[in-house]
Amino acid sequence: YLGVLGFTFTTLKPSDLKPSGMSKSSNLHVLAFHLVNSEDFSEYVVSTVPEIESVLISSVAEGYTGEVLVTILGKNLIGHPITCDDETFKTVKYGNSKVTATIYCDGIIEDTQITLTCGSSSGTGVLKVVDSSKIFNIGDILFTDGTRIKMEDAQYGIPDEKLSKAFAVIVSVSYDGGIGKAIGLQKSNSKLAWASTGTTGYTEDFTEIKCSKDSNIASIAMFEGDLEGSDNWDYICKIDPTGTQDAATNYPVFHFANTYGVENNLSDTEFVDGWYIPSAPELCAIVNNLEEIETALEYALGSVLGEDWYWTSSTLNATNILRVSFSKDTVEGEDKALSDNAFGIVFRNVNPEDFSVYDIDSNPVIQDVEIMSVAEGYIGKVMVSITGENLKGKEVICDDVTFGDVNYVCDTRITATISSDGVVGEKVIKV
Repeated sequence: YLGVLGFTFTTLKPSDLKPSGMSKSSNLHVLAFHLVNSEDFSEYVVSTVPEIESVLISSVAEGYTGEVLVTILGKNLIGHPITCDDETFKTVKYGNSKVTATIYCDGIIEDTQITLTCGSSSGTGVLKVVDSSKIFNIGDILFTDGTRIKMEDAQYGIPDEKLSKAFAVIVSVSYDGGIGKAIGLQKSNSKLAWASTGTTGYTEDFTEIKCSKDSNIASIAMFEGDLEGSDNWDYICKIDPTGTQDAATNYPVFHFANTYGVENNLSDTEFVDGWYIPSAPELCAIVNNLEEIETALEYALGSVLGEDWYWTSSTLNATNILRVSFSKDTVEGEDKALSDNAFGIVFRNVNPEDFSVYDIDSNPVIQDVEIMSVAEGYIGKVMVSITGENLKGKEVICDDVTFGDVNYVCDTRITATISSDGVVGEKVIKV
């Protein structure tokens, strides 16, 4: 059997062929084919058998209750169900070499091993709950006085004198605890170029910070090459010592990182330096915990991440840099000189042992209970309004057996109902 295996591609000008009726300004595309014999080519079979290579589970601090990220790495995973001996296991996103999932944590200090199965392959991972002084939780808000507040506690309101000292939010934690990655509260005021046109930075390949990916989906992409962004600017300075002297002109997004501490009133703190443009895998880590991080940024009066694109410090090739959109769950290459395609955002390495846990008073306080008056003979439900502090999510108990329809309007108000029998008189209830 003879067939066409492939073709080459070239372009000819009309003057080369001079076809009748052809415009002189048009070009013709020409395909060149080659006959080949199928007996000269053995068949290569791509394996579709799923294989689990490793199971990574994020460590959490003592007392944390909720879902914990599980990352399954392997081969041919897409299209094959993954089962777990933990009944709280839920898959989130499938990729061929990476799957994300969650399990529930009860906050008790202990190591819990789980086993996953995919086809005939299996793997185990360990959920570690450790002393809160040795690990951050995603969404922890950091303050320049060396304290931190858990995101879920911040819903009760951060005191004004405390809020003015907020400077970062934890976005990722190593699987064994220890050093965490914190995002600065403010993104750049405008979109910036990575390197300006006509500069060494624009034409230089920067091979040692090159990063390849196997997917454009940020939450499941696997990366090779540049994984850590904290030393990328030092490398760029080494390659281009002259151009980096004027970063504001030649490397605008890195100038934003280099001056972040000064521009954001951190000059009198120990956190004025150390900010950097994150690598592609560091920035993509935000996607898997986007809701918690955006909520924490809101509590700390930080920037809204929204639907914007953000630069990484990882190069894709000589002229393209990887950028990330959290809302689109996308990582892709973009021309490094374009100044209207991405914002700058900064990370910093932080140690949990440098930040003590600050507890916001979350004890509920009832200040007033109001019950709607009704006319004689009215039989039915009557509105009850409870006002106070730190009420949201707290159990409400009443000595009236008809008390119900509890609605947590906000942290300072709860509504409910009791039943009226229509008899003239007053009724006292205790909440």
